[in-house]
Amino acid sequence: MARLLAMKANPANRQQQVNAKPAKRPAPPALVDQIRAVLASWPESQRRKISALVLLPHLQGKYRDHTHLRMLGAALRQLGYKQAPRTWGKDNPDFGRRFWVLDETN
Repeated sequence: MARLLAMKANPANRQQQVNAKPAKRPAPPALVDQIRAVLASWPESQRRKISALVLLPHLQGKYRDHTHLRMLGAALRQLGYKQAPRTWGKDNPDFGRRFWVLDETN
């Protein structure tokens, strides 16, 4: 109640509170650097074949909590990964999933 009375008594203070902008969150590290840090903690066998959906929760986006899949794909290409063809066999446990594999020809 006292705060409301103080705001009514001092209109300039009220205008400052209305115009105050929320604090900006610090910019996350570059996406390629984030991916390198996550992959450094994974075993070598897991680094060769990556699912974007497994990697996504570990990354912080520039504008949102998580990065967009398009940006993730561009960063993986920069690191030398290629998109593997999908497997469509019903008996395959990875049925229809997209994977990124390390391109060792470069």
